[in-house]
Amino acid sequence: MRPFPNVNAGRWQITTDGGSRPVWARSGREVFYLSTPAGRDVAIMSVPIDAASGFRYGNPTRLFGGPYVFSLPGRMFDVTADGQEFLMIKDAQTETSGQTSASLVFVLNWTEELLPRLATK
Repeated sequence: MRPFPNVNAGRWQITTDGGSRPVWARSGREVFYLSTPAGRDVAIMSVPIDAASGFRYGNPTRLFGGPYVFSLPGRMFDVTADGQEFLMIKDAQTETSGQTSASLVFVLNWTEELLPRLATK
């Protein structure tokens, strides 16, 4: 971690076994990141941050892991505003639980369908 915009004012290692793709919680009091320790699956980790009184941070905590897609470039997960739920892509090829997966449907040009319905009210 480094402060912004003065990136030379400090530097802190907040992970214990490396990590990538950090995402700040909207509260500004927590950072989530991917951890890939040797010999283990990818996991979502959390580190509490206290920037109000200088810069202090807690120990990383493993939140969960699983067969999720993290091999593409860029940001591969996001966190809800309350920091309690995550949005990510599940890897269907490694899914072996036999459970039915939920679907995600994208509707393009949805305003075109909405406009005629609004005109009748």
